[in-house]
Amino acid sequence: MKSILRIKIIFILLAALCATSVAEQSLAMKSLEYLNAARLMHSNDMEFIRQSSAAVTDVGGITFDQTARPASGLNIQSVVLHYHQDDHDGERLEITLNNQKLASPIYDWMLLPVAEYVASDYYSIFSLFGHALDENVDDAFYTAKTEEQVEKSDWIVNYHPQLENTLLGLRHFQMDMLILYDFNTDLPKEDGEYILGPGEKAPILLNNQAGYVAFDNHMTDIINDLGVIHRSYVISDYTRDIQFFVRNDSLILTETPYFFCWQYEYDRSDYDADAAIDSIMQALDDAWDSASQQNAGLDYRDWLIDQILEALHEYETYHDFYEIYWVLDAIQIPTDAGRRSYLEQYTTNSLYADGLVSLLADMDAFRVDYLQGYSRRISDYPDLLRAINPCVWDAAVKTMRYAAFFRYVEEQFPHQWENFMAEINMIKPEPQLITPTIIYEKGNALIENILQSHVNQAPVLSAMPEIEFKNDETYNLSLSPYVEDSDHPDMYIQWNASVQSNTRLNKKSSLVFNAVYAPLPSKSCGSMRNRDAESKDESGYIRNRLIQKKLHQVTTHDEEDLFIMIDNKTKEAVFSCTPGFTTASPVRVLFTATDAGGLSDTTSMTVTVTQATDIHEDLGSDRSPRQFMLRQNYPNPFNPGTAIEYMLSKSGQVNIKVFNNHGKMVRHLLDMRQSAGNYRIFWEGCNDLGTKVASGIYTYSLKIQYQDGTCENLSRKMILMR
Repeated sequence: MKSILRIKIIFILLAALCATSVAEQSLAMKSLEYLNAARLMHSNDMEFIRQSSAAVTDVGGITFDQTARPASGLNIQSVVLHYHQDDHDGERLEITLNNQKLASPIYDWMLLPVAEYVASDYYSIFSLFGHALDENVDDAFYTAKTEEQVEKSDWIVNYHPQLENTLLGLRHFQMDMLILYDFNTDLPKEDGEYILGPGEKAPILLNNQAGYVAFDNHMTDIINDLGVIHRSYVISDYTRDIQFFVRNDSLILTETPYFFCWQYEYDRSDYDADAAIDSIMQALDDAWDSASQQNAGLDYRDWLIDQILEALHEYETYHDFYEIYWVLDAIQIPTDAGRRSYLEQYTTNSLYADGLVSLLADMDAFRVDYLQGYSRRISDYPDLLRAINPCVWDAAVKTMRYAAFFRYVEEQFPHQWENFMAEINMIKPEPQLITPTIIYEKGNALIENILQSHVNQAPVLSAMPEIEFKNDETYNLSLSPYVEDSDHPDMYIQWNASVQSNTRLNKKSSLVFNAVYAPLPSKSCGSMRNRDAESKDESGYIRNRLIQKKLHQVTTHDEEDLFIMIDNKTKEAVFSCTPGFTTASPVRVLFTATDAGGLSDTTSMTVTVTQATDIHEDLGSDRSPRQFMLRQNYPNPFNPGTAIEYMLSKSGQVNIKVFNNHGKMVRHLLDMRQSAGNYRIFWEGCNDLGTKVASGIYTYSLKIQYQDGTCENLSRKMILMR
């Protein structure tokens, strides 16, 4: 009963002082949800978000979470998405609705991050608050901020993991501040040249600056007419009815982003802090009278502490952004019992006036008010917004629209969506760059010193094992146990490998491939640079957009024989070779680990490839095999297809499946009852729909269920290289 009463008191206090409508409160809470999503967007993949409470700050972010719907009269029976890597950029996405192929021009630098964004667990794209990956920088920055050594407008920025270090992430960086600063009329440059994606044109500054002036005049009219000004905003597609339809064999998507502007309660011109405190004190007196009448033995001091504990729970949930004073120090104590003990040291008067009343007054003053009319008058003029910077606006609009359409496909046609994601698996968008991590006023030497004060320590590699495998197998090596880095999590370590040039190979040469580029956090403020130069093979074909990027080649022979594929997402190296290859002597391989700050360490290991037993020797034999066996696929690596051979020691129901590197099944090769014997099955490198899958590391599994209900499972990895 006491708990219910305490909760009721708090909500009565807040509701009594709330002047907004139910609809406005609902939208304000939605903004809170978006801000919370922005704060937590890296919580699983990036462990540098140390606070988990829903927080509103003086800044906002961008988030898109709506699902598109077919326009009225459009009955969708089927949707097929295909990615054609060999087509021209901008034409690689093929959308088929009801067996009608549609044009849908979107370039890889937008398409790939948006698809990965939709496939993730996070809705937030960008936010202007958060923590730096480097804890030393983070602690130094927020200490300086608390001590007011840096401007309140200086913030560490966060990106969705799939947009970090992408051109699309950089465009959203500017989109979030589009209406705030006139520098957004221009675009970032590298060595004096604009950083542009395919399909973009260099900005016409005079036009953009005129667009900024026109919008600024529009904002002035809004402020004068309504008598309010926003504290911040969240850019979102919430309340937008995103639809799609077909026109002239093209997919058309509707709607533009919406600016949800808000302010604190105390920002209102009619806010009266003294009147708010008087109302709180009166409500508390009434609540005590009611509680003491129901329980004559209730102690007033105990009751006050109970109210403070409930208020602290409310504060933790919605209001973790105020100045710290003694009552809020109790939040650092994890249990209510510990908090109660801490509060017991204060006098009853302090608990009442400096504790409960002050806390409730602040919670009311910092309540978020959604500015409905204000937001509508900004958002309903997309042409004015676009005129500030067409490149930035168009990138945000396409992100919102295609994200909504992809969610429709994901929800209504999940199998097709999985196939599409398998096709783009591990392909990285170009150009690659380093996105800025801190926003600060130009010339702020203190922040520069903070960023440079921590000396980055290079990763340290330990000795790696000598490995040996047969030339009909692959060998998988986990790399994480062999590196230590005090500055950066393992996920930010980039691994490369190369074969020493003086190594003697028995027949041919060696290629090393890097399968995945994990995003690198920037330690510089606002610096942009290309992370990788393009490399070409002998035919001049640019390969750095493929998942197998050629890094090193030992040109001892004309053909390639020993392969090392590194997946920087799973931190795994897969060794394989072409059929018949063996090493005359152990091959020395150099492994290099590079951290986010650019420092690296190198170690070596030896690899021996031996001749396998003739893989055909048991085929066609009259004898039943004595063991359950799954052989390495042949050839491996392969393109376009490969053979998989296996042996069954007794009969049973046999299942053979192929999985991509994310663990999703792409092909169900076999499901039938087979008797004991030797078998071969062929995989042509396609999914269940007959679509070619992307290059990468795949796992094939063999499962047999015997008549008595017991099962056996075997699996191996193989490499598809298109």
